[in-house]
Amino acid sequence: MDEDRTPTTGNYIAMLQTTIVMAERCCVEAQELATRESGWLALELQAIQRDLFHVEKRVIDARRSYVERQHEDRAPDYGERAPAHLVPGPQIVVIDDEPTVLEVLQDLFEMEGFSVLSMDHVEDGEIVRQAPPPAMFLIDLMLPGISGVELAQTFRTSGFGSTPMIGMSASKFMVDSAIQTHLFDAVVLKPFDVNNLVSLVKRYAA
Repeated sequence: MDEDRTPTTGNYIAMLQTTIVMAERCCVEAQELATRESGWLALELQAIQRDLFHVEKRVIDARRSYVERQHEDRAPDYGERAPAHLVPGPQIVVIDDEPTVLEVLQDLFEMEGFSVLSMDHVEDGEIVRQAPPPAMFLIDLMLPGISGVELAQTFRTSGFGSTPMIGMSASKFMVDSAIQTHLFDAVVLKPFDVNNLVSLVKRYAA
């Protein structure tokens, strides 16, 4: 019997999310050109990109609600003790100075079963003293007061030499520079493809 390939609501939400990411990437590329040609147009494109990011968050919220409803409809009542596979998974530390990015990533990865610690600034000892240690770091490369590369170097010499790290930046120059340091297991360009980012995190943090 042929497998039913009828698209589900979840499929369409994922497609919508991917389309928004593509639109955000177009805004970034257009801004780079417009900056050299027309300052006001670059500002307008920047505003459009911010609007798209908020739309993407609403789509992620919708996807999260859909997934939670699906689990509620299918899950049996386990009483006070949930089975191991329903307990939050490994902890991911997300460091980014943009509150909306933190909120989106926390919602996204909690929906995928991870425990998430979000930070908009970092005191080096605050993470190093954590127990148990995190399974992965997601680090924005352009943080106030310290670069993501410098922070990764600190972590690598402070007990996290083998902990997976993913760098993130909207600057292609910063992405290319971070790759050259070999400090990160992967480096992604913002706005990122959410599905690809989830795949990366699952690959390194599972």
